[in-house]
Amino acid sequence: VEAGEALLHGLPHRRLSWSMPAYSVSNALVCHPNRAGGGLAFPAAALGLTVALVAGMGRLVAGGLGGAFAVAAYCFFASSFGGSGESFFGDRWFYQATIALVGFAAAWRARTADRMATPALGLSMGISLATLSPLLFYPALCAGWEMLRAKERRKTVLTAALLMGIPCIILLPWGYLNSRVQGHFIFLEDQRADTSIMAGAAGVVSGPVLVNARALIGATSEDAPLRAAVAWVLAHPLMYLQSVLKRIHHVLSGSPIPFALAIIGAALG
Repeated sequence: VEAGEALLHGLPHRRLSWSMPAYSVSNALVCHPNRAGGGLAFPAAALGLTVALVAGMGRLVAGGLGGAFAVAAYCFFASSFGGSGESFFGDRWFYQATIALVGFAAAWRARTADRMATPALGLSMGISLATLSPLLFYPALCAGWEMLRAKERRKTVLTAALLMGIPCIILLPWGYLNSRVQGHFIFLEDQRADTSIMAGAAGVVSGPVLVNARALIGATSEDAPLRAAVAWVLAHPLMYLQSVLKRIHHVLSGSPIPFALAIIGAALG
């Protein structure tokens, strides 16, 4: 929230780059005491947009009934996993709308010949990456898929360039801002994932890391987190593979119905 306020007012902040700009600014808009009266207006609007996009995805894939089923499934699983209003109005209220936007754009692009569908998907991925970075490799995955099923090489190269280039263009101002503030280009969260990277390399399956993550992989305060994590994985490949299998089991056992539905949907085309 403080970093978001700093961005809104053009002020320096020591953790300005720790979160992506749309994430910190969106939460600053909600959490600032002077905006308490309308604090829920933005999350409520984002929730409405998310439901509309989910309905649109379902309709594009399976008609009107599919849209109704998609909304019902979304409401059921969101409330089941959250158990309270926080599932809708937590700190990622804007991010869930961006994920729904990416999903809708991808479904629309798969069902239409409109030339604007590809730029729309690239734009939606850029907005999502400007909020949080879990979809970092999704543009490259989409571009790679286009290359694999290519029939016209020139058209495919242009499509791949749009899918990867538009998100990069959206992140350029953020990278430039960080270059001015931090002295070097930073296009994603700065240091936010360090603990998770090192804990993941050490074999932590789930949950918050309550100990020094560097100590888990024998890293010092001078070691770069990613380099130290890669070195640990290369030195203990079987241990890391075992932890990956445990994570897969943990995710599948915690959410079996959504994954089953996803597999059925993929099988049905």
